[in-house]
Amino acid sequence: MRILTAVWVYAAVALLVLGPLLLPGYILTLDMVFTPELRMPAQVTSSYVFRVLLHVLDLALPADLIQKLMLFSILLLSGYGMHRLVKHMMGPVERAKAGWLDIVTVRGTAAARSAVPQTMVLYFAGLLYMVNPFTYGRLMAGQYAVLFGYALLPWLARSVVVFAARPGWKPALALAGWAVVVSIVSIHSIGPAMILAALVLALQFWRQRRVRDSPGRQWRLARYAAVTATAWLAASSYWLVPALAGASPTAQTVAGFTGGDRQAFATTGSNAAERIGNVLGLQGFWGEGHGLYIMPQYAGMTPQWLWIGLALVLLGLVVTGAVSGWRHSRRGEVAVFGGCVVAGAVLAAGVGGEWLAVHVPFYAGYREPHKFAMLVALGYGVLSAAGFVAVVRMLGKRQSMQPWAGAVAGLLLALPVALTPTMVWGAKGQLQAVQYPEGWYAVNERLNDDADDFRTLFLPWHMYMHMDFAGRLIANPARNFFDKPVVISDNPELDGAALDRSSPATRRITGALAVAGDNDRSLGATLADLDVKYIILAKDNDYLTYDYLDKQANLTRVADYPAMSLYRNEAYTPERN
Repeated sequence: MRILTAVWVYAAVALLVLGPLLLPGYILTLDMVFTPELRMPAQVTSSYVFRVLLHVLDLALPADLIQKLMLFSILLLSGYGMHRLVKHMMGPVERAKAGWLDIVTVRGTAAARSAVPQTMVLYFAGLLYMVNPFTYGRLMAGQYAVLFGYALLPWLARSVVVFAARPGWKPALALAGWAVVVSIVSIHSIGPAMILAALVLALQFWRQRRVRDSPGRQWRLARYAAVTATAWLAASSYWLVPALAGASPTAQTVAGFTGGDRQAFATTGSNAAERIGNVLGLQGFWGEGHGLYIMPQYAGMTPQWLWIGLALVLLGLVVTGAVSGWRHSRRGEVAVFGGCVVAGAVLAAGVGGEWLAVHVPFYAGYREPHKFAMLVALGYGVLSAAGFVAVVRMLGKRQSMQPWAGAVAGLLLALPVALTPTMVWGAKGQLQAVQYPEGWYAVNERLNDDADDFRTLFLPWHMYMHMDFAGRLIANPARNFFDKPVVISDNPELDGAALDRSSPATRRITGALAVAGDNDRSLGATLADLDVKYIILAKDNDYLTYDYLDKQANLTRVADYPAMSLYRNEAYTPERN
């Protein structure tokens, strides 16, 4: 019954966060651009199974409903996963001692009696992990894969703690299963997951160094850890082997990253100390520096001075929890989750990033190191829960403060939402459920009526651009929306960032477009050489700068809609191509 109650509580919070986004339509943000059809993945990557699952679901459910179910699941798994992890760290209530994480009961006079149950501590930890600046920033950036990996991290943490305590076949395979799922939904979560597992296993090896039959226990732990690793490697071989051989899209993408990419996607802050400070506030995401969304401290709902005070309260709870745990013989747990905070903050701040990119395989794939901040959030969830207990217990021990213990606990329970009020109810109205304009569907039908094998050029020539119907800057959805092959820009237009697998065709198109506005009328012939038969001009962003299309010798406007125009390239012939 308690499990169902907890699930319903976190489900209610998820609904409060999504709010108006549950209306019919698509939630379009920077990198989350769902389209009416979720297609089979064209390439085998770590997320291949996840993409196939989305495609299969799309056969039975509308794509916009799948998107909302996915976001709801991410929020629910985040909160309830941390809830279960902290409950496991507490241990059975009847065995709880007046130590680190236990039931807190404050007894005073009949009028001043106050009790803080275990569930309040659990809900505090779950809400904090569910609603915070890190999850808010990733939601606004549309990085649902990162959020999915983040949501599963507490579940993996509980599994690795169980495995370390009693290594065996069942815990080993269960841990491998969680690791496989994490790597499928979010390749970037593999690094944080490996750091977490390394901290837990290192702690267990250290604890067993002086116990009876120490070599036997350590050998058993190492043997079943090898089982976990082998099972994960075997299940991941479909993408891992090609990646290690340098023959997969993942390996080619990572190989193309440069120092300029790491600079473009660096954590915000003018120096390492400032970047670490931002990460400890669960902020510092590169999108903040580009004004992609309203920062909680500048939203007007919480004054900046108050927001800073709330952030310091959170840090104070984390430190208090760590100190309390250290004093009450829970040093191992403090070492693990404190280590998550330290490692996450340092890596997310980019400290040593250049060296790691050169010497650690695939670390260069973290061109945006801030993803390691998920470790900070994980550590905060556990340690702040311990701090919650310590603060309320301290108040309960003082006769004059006992009446305030329950009120303080209630205020602390509201801390996550107070710290990130902009995440609630569709990100304070910043996000909305929208439909693609009718012109998009009409053009798609026109293209499908043409039986030739051709490409279509989509303009404006941007990889990311502001689209009026979305109401914000989003990734160009044309490649996934239209059934025929569509060519879009692969330039993210961020200083230093490498092009997204730039091809000779896109480079040639970029050059042709650059001179087309200078009375050069050969655009149609150039595009015909690249199998481009049609041009779509969406009436968004800087589309007025493409007025030269009507002056081109071989281009004919064949359809015009409020949202876009369609041009046919008369230079294209099936025989030529």
